[in-house]
Amino acid sequence: MGFFSSDKRFIVLNPSSGPSDVGFSIGNTLSSNIDPSLAYVTWHSSGEDSAWFVADGSTGWYRVSPTPAPEQGITWSPPATIVAGVKAVASIETSPGVHNLLLGPATTGAILKRSITSWQDNTSNYAWFAVVGSHVLANPGQLAEVMFFTIESVATGTRPSLSVVFDEAVPMYTGPFSPLNEWTADPPTVAESTSIYSQRFYASQTGRPAVCRHMQYRIDAPPENYQTEILSATIYGRLLVEA
Repeated sequence: MGFFSSDKRFIVLNPSSGPSDVGFSIGNTLSSNIDPSLAYVTWHSSGEDSAWFVADGSTGWYRVSPTPAPEQGITWSPPATIVAGVKAVASIETSPGVHNLLLGPATTGAILKRSITSWQDNTSNYAWFAVVGSHVLANPGQLAEVMFFTIESVATGTRPSLSVVFDEAVPMYTGPFSPLNEWTADPPTVAESTSIYSQRFYASQTGRPAVCRHMQYRIDAPPENYQTEILSATIYGRLLVEA
C-alpha cells in the first residue's frame, strides 16, 4: 500500500523490505501540490499499464512506475491534468480478472475509467506540453553556440511545435519561451520519412544570439485524438572558449 506521511512524502510499504520513500525525487512538487487530507493513492495493474497513481483529489494525478529494463529504479511521469477534474481514483476488479482504474468526478458526473487506447478525457480532446531541461551545455569559462534543434516523433496527427529559453530555468523563470515557428526536414538533403516526423528548428529564429551556458526547451502539441509520441530530441551546436 502507499500513503503520505505528515511531511507530505509518498511512502510505499513493502512487507518484505519495509518502507521506501519513492517520492523523494519530486518531493518539492508533491509538497507544493498535494494535500494529504485530500489525496488518493492506488496501485493499478492491467496488462502493460502498471503503476501507482497519486491523485490530488481535485485536478489530476502523478503516475510512478518501475523503470523499464535494462535500467533500474522508478520513473515519475509528468502530472496529468484531467479535463473537468477528478476526485477519487481506485483500481477496481470490475469483472473476473479485469481491473480498471476508475475516476470519480471532481463535483458531479459519470464515473470514468482509464484507457491506454484513447487520447481523450471523457470525449474531450486535450493539449499537452513538456518543458525539458535545464540542459547544461557549457562549463564556466565556456559558452555554447546553439545552431539548431531536431525533434523526431511518430507521424500521427499534427506535428509538435518547439519554443526555447536561454540561461533561464522554470519554475524560477516565469516569462515566455521564444517560439521557433519555422522548421525544415532533418536531414534537409534526403527524402522525408513517411512514418517519422523529423523536424529541424534553427535557433536564429529567436532574433537574438543563441549563445548560452544552459537552456530549456518546450514541446507543445494541440488538442486532438492522436497518440503523439516523441522519439528523440537533439541540440546541435559548438563550444566557445571565453577570451
